Order: sequence, then C-alpha cells, then structure tokens
Amino acid sequence: MLQIDEKNRIRDEEIFRQEIRREIEVLKTNSSSGKRIWSLLNSSFALWFLSSVVLGSLTAAVTTFNARSVREAQRAEIQRRLNTEISSRIQASKAAMRVEEQKLERGQQSHPSWEFSTAWHYLNNTFTYDGAPVDFSIYPEYQKRSFQSLVYELSTLAGRETLPAILDAQRTFRNLEQLADQAEVGEDQSSPADKNAALAAARKSIEILQHLQSNSFWQTPL
Repeated sequence: MLQIDEKNRIRDEEIFRQEIRREIEVLKTNSSSGKRIWSLLNSSFALWFLSSVVLGSLTAAVTTFNARSVREAQRAEIQRRLNTEISSRIQASKAAMRVEEQKLERGQQSHPSWEFSTAWHYLNNTFTYDGAPVDFSIYPEYQKRSFQSLVYELSTLAGRETLPAILDAQRTFRNLEQLADQAEVGEDQSSPADKNAALAAARKSIEILQHLQSNSFWQTPL
C-alpha cells in the first residue's frame, strides 16, 4: 500500500500534467485562429476588399471633404464681395448726398423728389450725369445689379439668422423709394423749387443711408 504522502504526490503530479495539457491545447487553438485570420487577410478576396472597398471609401470621403471645402471657400468669397459692393454703394450714396446738402445750403434750387431719387439711383448704381451713366460699382459683375437684388443674394448665403437685418434693409430701401414717389406726386415741377423742402429731403436721405450703413450685417473692412 502506498503511503498517504506518496498518493498526494502522485495526485498533484497528475493535476499538474492536466493543467499543462490544457494550456497547450489553448495555445494550439489560438495559433490556429491566428493562422486562419492571417490566411484570410492574405486571400484574394481580402486583398480585393481592402483595395477596392476600403480604399475606395476613403478616397470618396477625402474627395467629398475637399469639394465641400472648395464650395465653402467660394461661398465665403461671394459673400465677401457682396458685402463690399453693398457697403461701397451705401458709402457712395451718403457722400453724394452730403455734397447735395452743402449745395442746397449754399442756395442751389432743387425739389424733394430729386434728392430722394438721387440717393435711390446711387444705391442702384443707375445715377447719370449730363445724360451719361456713372458707374460706382466695385465689381463688374454687379454693375447692372439693383441694390435689392444684392441684399437678397447676400441673405441666401449668410443664413437664416440674418433675416431680421435683411428685412430691415429692404424696408429701409422701400421707404426711400416711396418718399421719392410721394414727393414727385405732390410737386408741381413748373413752380419754383422749394429750397428748404429739398434740403429737408436731402437730410432725410442721409439719415436713411446712415441707418443702412449702421447695419452690421454687411459691414466689411475695405
């Protein structure tokens, strides 16, 4: 009969051998899985998938990103040009009306409708001198564009948050237009011009232009 210590030793050795066998089996399994994965990655299907699908998706993503960046840059440039054109027209209109104000103060004869119309024509870049058009546009592509069309296009580029400023600008411009029409209807062009009324109209035009100019929506450093 084996001694108790001997039995315990044999049992411990058997348990140890079983542990070793299990670990070896695990290693074999992992090694087989790794080989299968590596074999799959080196297969023609995997190479085709990586080269065609994955690489193609990455290329498409980069192309889309670059195209979006180009569009955003173009959009920003158009917005900047519109801002500059609108700001320039307002400034030119206000400078012209300052000159008109000084002439009227020195005794020049005029009618209120002429003063309102002068400011309106400057904003629309349709002012004429001795029958010849005077171009105050900054960019050639905007030469024939009305003030309202420029403001509207700018609103489509700048976003919904600019709607209050756009509506205010449109109302202000229409107010100037209505003042010119109302003054013309009430005037007798054959009668002597009212210098004081014309001076008041010039100053009212300047006030309207200053309100337009104060709108931060299109203020652009020139």
